[in-house]
Amino acid sequence: MRSAPTILHLDMDAFFASVEQASKPSLRGKAVVVGGLGPRGVVATASYEARVFGVHSAMPMAQARRLAPNAAYLVPRFALYRSVSDQVMRLLRALSPLVEPLSLDEAFVDLEAGDAAWDERSARLAGAKLRADIRAVTALTGSVGLAASKMLAKIASEQAKPDGLVLIEPGTERALLAPLSVRTLPGVGPATGDHLRRAGIHTVEEMAEAGRTSSYGCSARRTGTRCSRWRWPGTSGPWWPSGRPSRCRSRTPTTWTSTTGCGSGRRCGGWPTGACTGCGRRGCRAGPSC
Repeated sequence: MRSAPTILHLDMDAFFASVEQASKPSLRGKAVVVGGLGPRGVVATASYEARVFGVHSAMPMAQARRLAPNAAYLVPRFALYRSVSDQVMRLLRALSPLVEPLSLDEAFVDLEAGDAAWDERSARLAGAKLRADIRAVTALTGSVGLAASKMLAKIASEQAKPDGLVLIEPGTERALLAPLSVRTLPGVGPATGDHLRRAGIHTVEEMAEAGRTSSYGCSARRTGTRCSRWRWPGTSGPWWPSGRPSRCRSRTPTTWTSTTGCGSGRRCGGWPTGACTGCGRRGCRAGPSC
């Protein structure tokens, strides 16, 4: 893990709904729900005004209509969203040549690679300028997380929502993560969260304790580690800052944003051929089940 918080994660706020509000002044300040409008439709995005009523992404549209009957319900306009996303991504690429888009409204940026930041102060300034530029160009807001690893940067951006900036200083990760729910960790979904809860693990600190004592014997494969080997950032052990390493058939490790030479066609985490996707050791063939 790096010694400076120079990895940035940007997550646009309620992106689809915010784009609709920006393009239609009559919708500003009102509850907006974007998604499939048919009987089996699902909510893609809900504006923060709609979330007050309990509407959220992945909710059945019929349930959303019961919770917020007076909201504006719109079908997605992906061509428009892609156009706005391109504007945002251009701003990110102006900061660094290493940009990893995760979706239309979310991306990682290596600020150090573009000499945009090299310490805490410069990283905070770069993040603040990016937020201001996004607002000026698109009239939208985005939440920025800054940290020394991709996973921590993503957690920071979640803490920053909506329309904020959170920087995790290296060395403070434990104090920040300890009281948080294990569901905060990227990759821990409802199923894994329930599995951990049944094992008596509710917080990140309890998960770390399980790593020290191995008393729970549970497996959180979705996070890329077993509970019995979980470690705090910066300590020894199989800590994957950006989740489980990608399987890559390339004989030459590539950067975290490059797919060059990777026969799997996926972004390579820099692991050479033979590195286990479960434990990271070369020669281990167990893979994710390791």
